[in-house]
Amino acid sequence: VKEQCAMTQQPFSAKWAAGGASLPLASWDDVTRCLKELLESGCGPEVGVITLSNVKRLFRSRFNLELSETFLGHSRLYEL
Repeated sequence: VKEQCAMTQQPFSAKWAAGGASLPLASWDDVTRCLKELLESGCGPEVGVITLSNVKRLFRSRFNLELSETFLGHSRLYEL
């Protein structure tokens, strides 16, 4: 199912399916800009490093954006 969402660039989440998501989805431009800012900010274990498990949480808390890998055409976050 997740791969089908990625192929059609639809978010894969129960809250999106129910219409309950409150944050806008990050576009490719948002992802590029925000990841650059995160890597430069030193919010990870060291400057230039971000723990993959924290990336979605950081997008929500710092940028008020929902990072959906399936919306961007991928089934796994590390593929971005």
